[in-house]
Amino acid sequence: MKKRLLACSFLLAAGLSQTANAQLALETFSSSLPANWVLISDGKTVPSTAFNGAAPTLVAGLNANAWFPFAFTTGNYAMASSSVFSPTGQADRWLITPSFNVTGANTLLKWDDNDLGSNEKLEILVSPTAGTTAASFTTSLYNAVAGNAGASVTHGLSLAAFSGQTIRIAFREHNTNIWGLYIDNVSSAIFPSADGSLDAVSFPKVAGSISSNPVNITVSNQGIATITSLKISYTLDAAAPVVQTFTGLSIASFGSQALSFSTPIANPSAGAHNISVSISEVNGAADVVASNNTKATNAFTGATKNVTRAALIEEFSSSTCVPCANLNVTFDPLVLANNANVASSNFNIIKYQMNWPNPGNDVSYNNDGSARRNFYGVNGIPDHFTNGAAGGAGDQAEITAAKVPSAFMDITGTYTVKKDSIIATATITPWFTITGGNYKVHMAATEYHYVNTGATTTQKDYYHVMRAMLNTGAGIPVTSWTSGVPQTFTWSVPYTVGTVTQMSNTFWSSPTGGNLVIFVQDASSQEVLQSKAVKPVGVGVNTIVNVLKDASIFPNPAVNNATLDMDLISATNVSVEVSDITGRIMSRIAPSYMSVGEHMINVPLTNLANGLYNVIVRTDAGNISLRLSVVK
Repeated sequence: MKKRLLACSFLLAAGLSQTANAQLALETFSSSLPANWVLISDGKTVPSTAFNGAAPTLVAGLNANAWFPFAFTTGNYAMASSSVFSPTGQADRWLITPSFNVTGANTLLKWDDNDLGSNEKLEILVSPTAGTTAASFTTSLYNAVAGNAGASVTHGLSLAAFSGQTIRIAFREHNTNIWGLYIDNVSSAIFPSADGSLDAVSFPKVAGSISSNPVNITVSNQGIATITSLKISYTLDAAAPVVQTFTGLSIASFGSQALSFSTPIANPSAGAHNISVSISEVNGAADVVASNNTKATNAFTGATKNVTRAALIEEFSSSTCVPCANLNVTFDPLVLANNANVASSNFNIIKYQMNWPNPGNDVSYNNDGSARRNFYGVNGIPDHFTNGAAGGAGDQAEITAAKVPSAFMDITGTYTVKKDSIIATATITPWFTITGGNYKVHMAATEYHYVNTGATTTQKDYYHVMRAMLNTGAGIPVTSWTSGVPQTFTWSVPYTVGTVTQMSNTFWSSPTGGNLVIFVQDASSQEVLQSKAVKPVGVGVNTIVNVLKDASIFPNPAVNNATLDMDLISATNVSVEVSDITGRIMSRIAPSYMSVGEHMINVPLTNLANGLYNVIVRTDAGNISLRLSVVK
């Protein structure tokens, strides 16, 4: 989303009650400005194109008020402001609380904020006299970047300096031409001096017999004092607790931090286990608030076997996205260098093309990619997920690290391409037993390469793009796995090759040039348990009985060279011809006797004009013809 508010109708002191509240009651906001809250506007105009033109009601509201209620979802409101104006100028927009009394030194102001990832600063000021003019706010307590990228962050601010006084708090938007700023869940209250909260325990749902299975936790500070140390223990089943004191911390009020025990759970036995984690001390003293100290159980299953993991990256991109094109200048060569979607590389990738930003006309966008976008909650591109988790730097280190953890299931499959349909099977053999889970088996038919001359960025070449997915991206649900017992899944769907249009599953060229990527995902945690890339086999398309098992040509479309990839099951003489659509031979590669196995032949295209050509493979047992597009 984007942009800012505008001229405000001012609700100033007139008619407002001057009776101070004992504390500032929790305000979650609704569809209108709360009673006794005050606005001060700068009179600037927010253009209709703000927020990408997707929130006209908000733009109208911000042109009448300094801050305006905005609904993220039905009934879920926050107060929004903006610094995007026409003409450009610095914002000066104030949202002022009712007056309230600071009743003790342990009083904290608490609020959530979000700047949608644009580095927009929020300033918080205090009026010690509870006045409502800008001049009455003489003390600035806070001036920092708000929470980012659609994820609100909770903050706490000590009001100890104003203990016993009646004050007002102002939230001030004072940026220039940046983005949008949101405030929610504002209150003040007395908080304990020290209170550590155990918010989450993270451990794989399946763990194998390896030397290191770290117990990861997330803790937060629900008190006044900064947390510098925590004494925490975890217990596996009925074993003796593992106790660790975490030092060198600096967790401010309502801040949080991820921690990992240095003593891992090593070599758990097969079957069900439970982990319990508890905080006992904060800053060297007993944590007096016990209600948020313990996570009673984090169940996991011990695997019966470890197998090599084939890492999976899912990238969200678009032919209309300049940052995507800039990323893919280095990312695509990295993917190709790592032999993505080749079984021996243990590295697979699926790319989903999106229909934004403007003009939003990427023809490869379809419902299957939309389903994956919605599953992950993607709201900005480029973006990627590695083994189901939010991606990192998109570099070699990330790819290498993604292949390190063991997996606990094997995947085999077939991918048959007929003249008008694709038929895929996946056989999943788990090495653990789980019942009542929420898993999905996914299959994605990807295109190895195509050229999109209609792209609005500098990127015209696209690799490993998804064209169709099992059940329109929803996959097949699985609730239970039994160790060593395989389950087989089948997908059959018609396909077409030709002009690709948005919301279609049309392939740019024959599916024989691409791959099938199979993966299993925990739909609750988003963890991808294992993946597998399967090479296509043609039936009546690119095979010759008893001689040629498979043949494909890539890239397709090509520019000056293409590669003919053949898998021979019998030794034979092979020659290659390139003809135009009228049958005229444009070039020849002389016959050569080739042994059993895979062969790659370079097909020069330098002297060919743009257009469609047939690449004819001739063997002792027969011929096949592959369609090739040349685009220069």
